[in-house]
Amino acid sequence: MSSGGRTEPSSAADLTVLPTPKDKLDTLVGVVAALALVPAVAAFGISLLSGEWQLALGGLLMTAGNGTLIVLGSIITLLLVRPDRDYA
Repeated sequence: MSSGGRTEPSSAADLTVLPTPKDKLDTLVGVVAALALVPAVAAFGISLLSGEWQLALGGLLMTAGNGTLIVLGSIITLLLVRPDRDYA
């Protein structure tokens, strides 16, 4: 019995949201950053809490290296692509 408004999806197609290419790119950037940083931060934290100082230093260095390379890669990409925006 319908009350006039739609409260439930009628098909599987109603459950999906079709992302635009920009949405896909934003999501991909976030996934790549998470894949690069989360395991290294977890290794650092677990090693630090377990008293494994040498392993903790390795996790910290991996996190710093990954973060630096993400930023450097972003800068190089922006310099090569040169978006048509005015950043005054």
